[in-house]
Amino acid sequence: MCVIFGMRISNQPILPTQKNKSYANNIFAGSLSCQKTDIFTPSPSFTALKKSAFNGIDFAVVEKFKAPIEKFESLKDFDDWAKEEFYKICCKKYGGRNYATELKRESLVSNWEQELNFDDKYTNPERLLIINSVTKGMKPNNEVLCPVFNKTILNKTLYDLKDTLQKDKKQQFDFGKLYKNNLREMYLENSKVGENESKWIIIPSKINDPEHFKENVEKLQTLSCDEWCTKNGGASIYLHDGDFHIYLDKGKPKLAIRFDEDIVKEVNGEMNDYVIPNEYVDILDKYMKKNDFLTTQKVDDVMKKSKIRAELDKVADEVPNIGIKPNPTEKKNNKSFFSKVASLFGF
Repeated sequence: MCVIFGMRISNQPILPTQKNKSYANNIFAGSLSCQKTDIFTPSPSFTALKKSAFNGIDFAVVEKFKAPIEKFESLKDFDDWAKEEFYKICCKKYGGRNYATELKRESLVSNWEQELNFDDKYTNPERLLIINSVTKGMKPNNEVLCPVFNKTILNKTLYDLKDTLQKDKKQQFDFGKLYKNNLREMYLENSKVGENESKWIIIPSKINDPEHFKENVEKLQTLSCDEWCTKNGGASIYLHDGDFHIYLDKGKPKLAIRFDEDIVKEVNGEMNDYVIPNEYVDILDKYMKKNDFLTTQKVDDVMKKSKIRAELDKVADEVPNIGIKPNPTEKKNNKSFFSKVASLFGF
């Protein structure tokens, strides 16, 4: 064994003293300790997240979207996944029955994306839940639009949902429906219409109320029946031309009157089939006569046919079945018969 002392080399062996014995033992023990650690200590293994790790809206998102939590090692992985899914929905091509619908959808979805990203208070799972809920009804073969963005209503809906899920995280819900209902209630409240109240409301045209045109378009979309074109892109078009009157029965739209300037161009029921439901024929007729509205021949024809249908159905309810004990089914058959007769004559 050679040892270097300064510049001289000595071939004399170093005798083990108590001091260097201890030092050697420590080094040897240390090296064995390192080797033992390297060889026998197992490396950390991957552990997938379980549903028990999620609560509130996070749990709802895991359930609704069938999130692949078996691939997630941490909650950050879940958050990254939610963010990616959010942008997939935002970037999706929804198409539409016509080009105007397609453009309107792109604009509305883009607005939702910007608003949700602008506010840091929304988590990625919340963003995913929201954007999916407001876009899920948009199909290539329809004209459905996502509802307008309203931050106050969105925050209220989100707050209420969190409170509900805190009590029962497995509670089923439709966030889009909750949001639309809250939006509807806001417009009803602004129109001074109670949930159990029935009355006419007037939504002014761009000419009559240019300052609030955008708000009035949103109001018309929100209060319209799903079958009306004003629920979608038609709201803006029609309010350019004239006012829109809606009859709300206990907060629900049942009748519509569309104006072109001062002339009634269209009257319709909730099914958008140009047939006024029997129970609303008198309500519409009295309202139009009271206000002395100018009408077109098309509107007059709809009113005439609706009145005849209502009268025939009334007679059907009153006609006795001779020799047969009346029952609800027979009355229904009578009503069906008279309706068929009316349709044969164009009524």
